[in-house]
Amino acid sequence: MAGRGPRKDASGTARPDQQARHARGRRRPHEARGEGPGPDAGLELGQAQGLGRDEALVRIHDPAGRPRGTGFVADHLGTVVTSHETVDGLPRLVLHAVGDRSCVVAADAVTPLPELSLALIHTEGLDVDPLPITVRDRIEIGTYVRVPAGCWREARVLGTAGVTYTATHRVHHLDDALELAIGTAGRDALRLGGGVAGGPVLDATSGAVVGVLGTALRNDHGDAAFAVALRPPPNGPLAELLARNATTVPAYGADLNLAGVLELTAISVGREGPPGVSACIGPVIEALLYLARRQGTHRLAHRLEELTHAFDADPHSWWAARLLAEVLLRVPDATPYTAVLLLLTDRIVTWRGEQRHVPAEFGPDFWTALPLPQDTRVDLLRRLVLADGPPQDTTPRYLDAAARLLAADPTAVQPHLTRWFDDERPLPATPHATVAEAAQALLHTHRHRALDDLTEVLVDSAHRRADELLAVLAEDEPSAVCRAVDRWAHDARPARRVAAVAYGLRTAPHVRTEGDRELLRHAALALLACPADRTLHGGALALLVRDPRTPDDWAAVVGPSARRMIENLAGVGIPA
Repeated sequence: MAGRGPRKDASGTARPDQQARHARGRRRPHEARGEGPGPDAGLELGQAQGLGRDEALVRIHDPAGRPRGTGFVADHLGTVVTSHETVDGLPRLVLHAVGDRSCVVAADAVTPLPELSLALIHTEGLDVDPLPITVRDRIEIGTYVRVPAGCWREARVLGTAGVTYTATHRVHHLDDALELAIGTAGRDALRLGGGVAGGPVLDATSGAVVGVLGTALRNDHGDAAFAVALRPPPNGPLAELLARNATTVPAYGADLNLAGVLELTAISVGREGPPGVSACIGPVIEALLYLARRQGTHRLAHRLEELTHAFDADPHSWWAARLLAEVLLRVPDATPYTAVLLLLTDRIVTWRGEQRHVPAEFGPDFWTALPLPQDTRVDLLRRLVLADGPPQDTTPRYLDAAARLLAADPTAVQPHLTRWFDDERPLPATPHATVAEAAQALLHTHRHRALDDLTEVLVDSAHRRADELLAVLAEDEPSAVCRAVDRWAHDARPARRVAAVAYGLRTAPHVRTEGDRELLRHAALALLACPADRTLHGGALALLVRDPRTPDDWAAVVGPSARRMIENLAGVGIPA
C-alpha cells in the first residue's frame, strides 16, 4: 500500500520498535545534502546494538548448571555487569554466550556491589560485544525500554522508587530504582528465581543500557518490576567501568558519549577524504557541545584537556587548535573549563619561550571573546603577557588586549588589574619591567575615563605598588587626588582618614586652583573637628599652613589653640 508508515498504538503514536524499523528505511537528511553527520548520526547503529539481540546477553549459571540470571558485557576487557542476586553466595560461576562460548570464574573474579544490588564479573574468552551505557542523569517518565524477560519485551518507565534488596548478609536500601510497567507475561518472567535477574534494560531509541533488572528488589507495590538505574557513583569500580564504557563503546542520540563523538569524527574525516580534516569540523564541534549538555561539563573538560595535550606533540595541528578554540568560544559559560584554560596559558608561554609555533586561534582576541567573568579573564591575561614579544614585534600582544578591556570598561577592570601588583616576574620582551609595573603603566595610561574610581581602587588595594601610583597621580592629577582626600577625610573608616592626611600632604605642593585648595581646606577642618583623630591633627594643621590664608583668617574657624599651632608651624618655615 502506497504511503504506508509505521504501525501506531492506541494513542496514535508509532511504537518505538516500529519507529526504529521505519527510520532504518529512510535516507538521513545529512546524507541527502551531502553534509557531515550531526549528533544523531549513528542512531541506527545505536538501535541495532542490543535491541532484541540475544547475542548481547551473557547467561549465568551455578556450578550445577542451574540458571541464576543474565548480564551484559560493558567493556572490551570482558567485564560483565549483572545483578548482585545472581552471584550472591556462589564460590564459582559458569557464564555462557551465544555460539557455545563459556567461561568459568571463581569468586575472586567477582566485584560484589550489594549496596547497589549489582556485581561486576571479570571474564575471558566470551567474545561478546559490549553494550553502551546511558550517560543521562535521569530517565524520563514514559521512556520506552526493552527488557529480556523470557524473551525481549517492551516496557515503559513509570518513574523511580525506593526499594530494598535482601542479600545473604544484610538488607540494602536503594532510593532511586527504576519502576517499570510491563505486561502480565513479563511480570511473571521477572519473578524471583526466574533466571532473568541482571538483564540489561535498553532504551528503545538509543539502544543504551539504562538499568539492570533485579528480581529481588521489593517495595510496597508487590507486583511492580524494578531495575537498578546505572548512574556513576563518585568513585570506585563502577565509576571506573562507566567512564571506560563512555570512552570506548559508542552511543548516540540522547546517550551520545565520548566514544560516539570520536566515531563521528572518524566518519566525517572518512567522508571528506584525507588532512580536508575543515568542511567537517562543524558536526564534531556540535557533538562535543552535545557531550557537555548530556554528560556534564566535567566530561567535556576532560576531552578539551586531551586536545590541549595534543599540542605538545604537534603545535601545528590545525584540527586540534580549531576544535579547542571553537568549542570554548561557543559554550554558554567557559568557567567550568578554567583548568583547561590555565593549562593552555602555560603551554602558550612555554612555546613562546622556546620560540615554537603558537596557533593563531589562541591570540589575544580569543581570550577577550571567551564567555568568562572579568576577574578570570584578566587573570588569564596576567599569565599570558609573559608570552608577548618586544614592542617592535608585529604579533598581537596580550598586554594590548588587557589595555582594550581597561579602556572599554575601566570601572570593572581596574580592581582586577591591581591583583597584578603581586606578580614581580620580569616580562621576557622587556626584562627591565615586571608584570606589576605593566599593571601600573596600564592604569596610569588609561586613567582619564575613571579617575575617581581609580583613586578608590588604589587606596582599597593597600599595596606598595598602589601607593606608588597614587603618588604619581598626586603630581599628574592633583584635582582628582584632592577630591579623594576630601572624601577620605569624611570617611568613617580610620584607614581612609590616615590616607587623607598622607595624600593631602603629597598633593598640596602641586595644587594650582582655588577649588582644589578649598577641598584640602575642608578635609583638614574635618580631621581637626574629630577628637578621635588627635594623632592626625598635626598633619591636618600642616595642610592648613600650606593654604595662602593667614593665621588670623583661621582664628574664628579653628580656635585659639589651633591658631597657635598654625603660627608655630608657620614660624618654623613650613612651605606654603
